[in-house]
Amino acid sequence: MSRRTRVTSRLSYSRITDLVVPRCRIDDGLLARHIRRMRRTYAARHHALTRTLTGRFADLTALVPSAAGLHVTAFTRGPLADPQALADHAAGARASGVAIHTLAEIAATRRTRPGLVFGYGSISAPDIEPGLDRLLRS
Repeated sequence: MSRRTRVTSRLSYSRITDLVVPRCRIDDGLLARHIRRMRRTYAARHHALTRTLTGRFADLTALVPSAAGLHVTAFTRGPLADPQALADHAAGARASGVAIHTLAEIAATRRTRPGLVFGYGSISAPDIEPGLDRLLRS
């Protein structure tokens, strides 16, 4: 085993976690409080995204069921079912500041149903609906 491999293996995820977690003062409950707060935050974002997609945009999207993670996937229909139109909308949305990816861009194979992947880890719940509006206007 090379020196670099040994150093890298010593800095694995568990080692980094071992170094960081004590700073969260587990005994004081700060880590548990942070996890509870983030669960509520992400649940609110997930709800805002899925509510908007199944409400105002129900004629354009069909959600793919998911129970975990920080992304929601939706197959597209109507005018966004055309892969080129979808790619054009996604490119326009990115140009206007909306971070969005088509399924074709991230799929292991390019032969996939037309759809979008929405990440909600770094957007506030109130900004989700305006972002979706910009996606459709692009």
